[in-house]
Amino acid sequence: MEVAEHMFLPNSIYIRNCNRAIESYKGRVQGNYTPGFIGNMLANSMLPNAKGNLSFKMKTFKILDPARNSEPTGISDSFGKLIQVLTEFDQFYGKEEKIDLNNIKVETALGKLVKMKLGDALRFNSNHNLRHMNQLERAITQCKSATTLDEVLESL
Repeated sequence: MEVAEHMFLPNSIYIRNCNRAIESYKGRVQGNYTPGFIGNMLANSMLPNAKGNLSFKMKTFKILDPARNSEPTGISDSFGKLIQVLTEFDQFYGKEEKIDLNNIKVETALGKLVKMKLGDALRFNSNHNLRHMNQLERAITQCKSATTLDEVLESL
């Protein structure tokens, strides 16, 4: 449940920031998307390695920690909010020819200090979601093999 809440927070932030950046952009769509150095590095850092393990572990930033930033909710509410925000995120995919993925700059979840190309922000967010979907999958697998409540709680 905490993973779903954690995924909801940055997705909400990136949807808001992407929409703001797209709405304020006055230029034309130019050329094919090419990843920026920083954006590419950040997006790739979210991906698991060939064995499916995380090669780069990181602590959750306080502003993205659901234990600090949201009211406790039920499991159906947590996953419902996540599904809703992921559905909203789909609006950006398939519109590459209408949105300038190179020149539109998006604030990251860390604020105005760090900006990425829109294309990099979408890749980073997708990879972040993939990272945590893998985490959910591992937790579900561990819970399935548990025989006692204590084992279930230990696997989470």
